[in-house]
Amino acid sequence: MASMFGFRLRLYALIPVFLISGCVSSSDEDNTVTLGWEAPLTRVDGSKLYPGEIEGYRVYYRQSGDPDFDVQVIEQAGTTQWQPSQLPSGEYQFAVSTLDTSGLESPRSETLRVTIP
Repeated sequence: MASMFGFRLRLYALIPVFLISGCVSSSDEDNTVTLGWEAPLTRVDGSKLYPGEIEGYRVYYRQSGDPDFDVQVIEQAGTTQWQPSQLPSGEYQFAVSTLDTSGLESPRSETLRVTIP
């Protein structure tokens, strides 16, 4: 059984609108979550953000209650999804930021909460 969570997120420095979604599927063997997002098309000031200006993404995640986020760096600009491996059951929080070719990182998206059974 799979469930889909998704909503629009607003970033305030590098990119104005960001969409992140998560899908949780479970089976007798393991639980997996797949996060996906859309590459931004504009910067906050409204100027175009060209695909060649995106260096990659950072996915921040933690189990609810943990004080710190772990970070997964996605170094390919064309990769707009990530599947963490072997997360134990529980509620998790995920957020994504964009890295541009100048080394700037956008603020994190709003947090997406996903429960892994």
